[in-house]
Amino acid sequence: MKLLEDNDPQVLKEAGDILLRLIGNVLKDPQNVKYRSIRLSNPKIESKLLAANGAMEILFAVGFEEATDSLVLPLDAALPDLRAYKAALEEVMWGRGGDVPNPGAGSSSAGATAAPPQGPRKPDAEPEVMQTV
Repeated sequence: MKLLEDNDPQVLKEAGDILLRLIGNVLKDPQNVKYRSIRLSNPKIESKLLAANGAMEILFAVGFEEATDSLVLPLDAALPDLRAYKAALEEVMWGRGGDVPNPGAGSSSAGATAAPPQGPRKPDAEPEVMQTV
């Protein structure tokens, strides 16, 4: 995540938006093969995502694998990992009071590898609401 944060703010915003959309689509419809393939020759992917340092590392970290001219996410990829990276990306994009954080500002991840934040994960189900009598 650190590599992505070190990009120019506009590059970070454009790449982050695409990453969030790609990961979000898989989470919304995990069995849809269309959402599990990224054509690397797509002009938007080439110009906005591949131009960002750290974007490919995030895609590999969530489970995408190289194919001939695309990246493919296997059907057995761990959805909790995708959720964790999506949450980490949202924190980078919006979690510090602005659209895009200052590059290099305090990060929840350190080093050159993309890693989701550590700690308890959000439950998949809504929490139970206690009723008072």
